[in-house]
Amino acid sequence: MVDKNLPNVKPLIWMGIGRELVTNDQVTDDLNIVPTMKIIFDYIEKENHLSKIFIAGLSGAAFFIGWNAETLLSGMGGSIYQFPRKDEPGIKNLFNTLGRETKIIRQAEEGFKEEIIGSIDKNVPVFAVEWFPIERRGHNVIITGYDTSQNVFYGRIYDFTEVEDYVIIHPNELHYAVVIGNKLSNPLPMEQAVRNSITNATELLIKGIIDAPQEEEKWVCGVKAYKLHAEMVKSLHPTDELYSLKEHFIFWQLEVLYQARLYAQYYLAECIKFVSLDIAKYLTQASRIYNEFTTYFESNLKLIFLEEAEKYKTNLLWIKDNQIPLYELMQTQNGRNKFSQFFLTLMQKEEEIIQVLNLIDNRY
Repeated sequence: MVDKNLPNVKPLIWMGIGRELVTNDQVTDDLNIVPTMKIIFDYIEKENHLSKIFIAGLSGAAFFIGWNAETLLSGMGGSIYQFPRKDEPGIKNLFNTLGRETKIIRQAEEGFKEEIIGSIDKNVPVFAVEWFPIERRGHNVIITGYDTSQNVFYGRIYDFTEVEDYVIIHPNELHYAVVIGNKLSNPLPMEQAVRNSITNATELLIKGIIDAPQEEEKWVCGVKAYKLHAEMVKSLHPTDELYSLKEHFIFWQLEVLYQARLYAQYYLAECIKFVSLDIAKYLTQASRIYNEFTTYFESNLKLIFLEEAEKYKTNLLWIKDNQIPLYELMQTQNGRNKFSQFFLTLMQKEEEIIQVLNLIDNRY
């Protein structure tokens, strides 16, 4: 018997990527953390709704990049905050702006289930990240209810089609949860939240190797990720026994990266109204560089889905040279070098961003 399940929580449906999805708060795009948070916030807040653009920027999701430092065989590269700190600055900044206490708790920690149940009892859904089954690792879910007799949660999972009924979510298959607490007496003013987000963005982009609980490999965040993966793809050949799986993981991490940087571009532009004229000019410059980043991405690589992906037998089309599937490009060393340079050029754009963000930090 279900102890409690919150009604009318919107489903998480895959609706793709693109500029038009970033600016539409009614759709759930594939920077999954953003629409998931948006659904939860809109459920508990009757006023002062944050747009997806501001959720992405204030949380740091728009500036995040975290890939496996040792192998291309890792699906977690398509996730945001795979291994967050207990006081992850971006998450803290987002919730302080919303005016809520928050707590990040890992599945292995004592009180994990009790914290989630306590939140549901207060009519507040819980953001969580899946760990098992492995094909869903890194996906975000919304926990809406629980059944203590069966030791299960209920909620919404990210899927290609709308599922009308809530699904069962097993506590031991989760990675961590973000539990929303009481209202703060003094929510963080937007001006300060924007300032915090710029500082956090810089830190995320220069981060480097991090600890990865539950993973044996090293993990790399920020611009260093590009260089490591640029080297890895130089030796990636379609005759590799695991090539298809590696290409799929590359697709997922690049898809999420592209969508994140679209958010960054729009967020920095919208922040202008919260800063001085001196700082506004640098935000405009940073937004322009991210536009160059995403435009370069689009002019070289096309992310394709569903029927088009079936037609080409890939999710990645290299459009710089006559629109060929990535696996055709990767058959020659020259092609692999081109794909490697693609990563390095993206890195160079992000390094330009770091310089501008540092200028902003120095003027606050």
